[in-house]
Amino acid sequence: MLYAVVRRSRREEEMKKDADGDILRLYRKWRKQRNNGKPVKKKAEEEERRRRRREKAKMKKEERKVETSPLWDKGCAKKESQAAKERRDRTEIKERKG
Repeated sequence: MLYAVVRRSRREEEMKKDADGDILRLYRKWRKQRNNGKPVKKKAEEEERRRRRREKAKMKKEERKVETSPLWDKGCAKKESQAAKERRDRTEIKERKG
């Protein structure tokens, strides 16, 4: 019984505060409920998080490029072109003979 009275008085107090114009607090409370109990992040924090995530993804993409492409290294690219030249020469010689 006492618990119910305490809850009611707390609720009345809350209603009084809301009536006094603490709309922002009410709005935050509502957003928190809509956000499954997690506190709502401010817009700047959200943007910062997105920016960091994008940068991280970009870095990972660059790392993957370097790992998968042997032509990334200039020396390696020269060797590759040299091998391609030799192959071309061989095919030309075969065409001439055949």
